[in-house]
Amino acid sequence: MAGLSEVIAVQRLVELRRSRTPLRVSRTGQMQMGEMVLVLVVAFFIGIAALTFFVQRSGEESVRTNSEALNRAHVITAKEIASLPGIRYSLNGREDLTAIDMQRARAFRGILADPIFRDVYRERFSGYKAEIKPVYPTAAAYGANPYPFGDIVILFDYQDAAASDRNSVPFVVPVLLYEPTTGATGFGLLTVTQAVNS
Repeated sequence: MAGLSEVIAVQRLVELRRSRTPLRVSRTGQMQMGEMVLVLVVAFFIGIAALTFFVQRSGEESVRTNSEALNRAHVITAKEIASLPGIRYSLNGREDLTAIDMQRARAFRGILADPIFRDVYRERFSGYKAEIKPVYPTAAAYGANPYPFGDIVILFDYQDAAASDRNSVPFVVPVLLYEPTTGATGFGLLTVTQAVNS
């Protein structure tokens, strides 16, 4: 009986070689497998490209959002500083929130020498520096007459010395200046600088 099974196996092998259909199925199967691998490789590269694009866009969005938040914080802080009661201009009890009294600003610097006031403002404006710089009219426009606005008035400087040297972000706000002793008006810049730890 062992010989009969060998004969049958040889006959099937001869039939398979003659028909060649299994070889065609095998070739089309290989072609389909190759196409599937190619499609998967292309899909993989498209996925990697899409992921890279998404990560880059989300990083740019994050940077833009952080920048907008920082600008918003600067605007709020500059508004608070410009509206401090110690430096606002007032005439006959009416305060002008768009103008800064330069004499009061210089006196405000002296008030901050008191530890109580200094600690209150240091707590609120920690990491900030605020200064007022007169821009117009210039000292040259007054000629021999004394220049009423003086130099830059530093309201306070609560920045860490190392941090301010490393990284600082200035925010400039235009303000009206008034000098009550001479009645002079002018234009200046309130510069609020925040030290940013990187």
